[in-house]
Amino acid sequence: MNKAVVLATVRSEIEEAKQYGEAYNWIFSEIDEDKQSFTVLLQSPIGTPVGSETQIREKFLVEFVFDGYPAQPYLINFIDPAANDRGKRTCIPHCDDSFFNQGRLVICHQCNRGAYVQGLHPDWDLSAWRSLAGGLTDLKWILEVIFSRISDPTKYHGRFK
Repeated sequence: MNKAVVLATVRSEIEEAKQYGEAYNWIFSEIDEDKQSFTVLLQSPIGTPVGSETQIREKFLVEFVFDGYPAQPYLINFIDPAANDRGKRTCIPHCDDSFFNQGRLVICHQCNRGAYVQGLHPDWDLSAWRSLAGGLTDLKWILEVIFSRISDPTKYHGRFK
């Protein structure tokens, strides 16, 4: 797909997501055109215990790599915003469902190219990702689902340790 078309599509999705996420204080980076990526910083509204009295509202930095988008889904990664670590358990939210795959440290959903790359579901067809992903086919709704999980006290347990 034409790089200019991809960039225009991503910029449009970012603007829509910024408007939607304004109430939640989502913070968007600038687009890195060379790496074809950007990040979004999300903060859980739920405090999790750190010590005997201290509560911390964890921040999660979500990276979106958009090479090949929208023919292929975003490649979604978590980066620990404090340590700038990648690929560690401490980077992803700890929730009581399979959306955040704690074994592979990836979003296990058709909206994430990482789930295909890691071979979590060999029966998923990457070329049909839009029909498989249900409503999670653009940035705003992907972020909303991530944020809803880190905002749900019945599912969310802070950061993986």
